[in-house]
Amino acid sequence: FRSEIAPQDGTSRSSLLRISWDHSAREWSQASGATLVISDGATRSDIPLGLDDLRLGAVDYQGSNPRISVQMMVTTSAGPVLGDSSEWNSQ
Repeated sequence: FRSEIAPQDGTSRSSLLRISWDHSAREWSQASGATLVISDGATRSDIPLGLDDLRLGAVDYQGSNPRISVQMMVTTSAGPVLGDSSEWNSQ
């Protein structure tokens, strides 16, 4: 699966970002959830995602810095697995 970060309003200066992934990826059949690890400047946020969130395929995030990176950690019965990572830079 692959994640993507894009501005909500279509401009490169927007701080409201949509973080999306393939909601139909076969990996979700083995997942019990996931965590989005967001680095927004010096701030780190861990956002838990349930199966419904994974099937939805996107969350919106209000950034406060011009550079934001996201990693998805998928939880399976074997433990957490690093999914994908993306970075947004509005500069």
